[in-house]
Amino acid sequence: MEISCPSCGKLTQASVCPRCACELVELFEIRGAAGVAVARAAQSLRQGEANVALDYAIEAWTLRHSVEAARIGVLACVAMHDFPAALAWRRRVGSVKSG
Repeated sequence: MEISCPSCGKLTQASVCPRCACELVELFEIRGAAGVAVARAAQSLRQGEANVALDYAIEAWTLRHSVEAARIGVLACVAMHDFPAALAWRRRVGSVKSG
């Protein structure tokens, strides 16, 4: 996976930015943790545990604003019949930039 360096904007897969030498290890770790939370949210949703899925979606969203986290948030809220919250999560889906 590539990360955009927060210092100079270069896309890289390296743990240190080749352009400006900014340390990126922690950003890769955060992105990885967000991915784990999304996977757990999806698994919880498949198991019919919408409340647990929502907790993981919130964790994933806190770590990284991703379309995947927001979509699972929508589905979890719909499963719990919390339609105002589902709408709020749906707005998040549209607010995420690709990449």
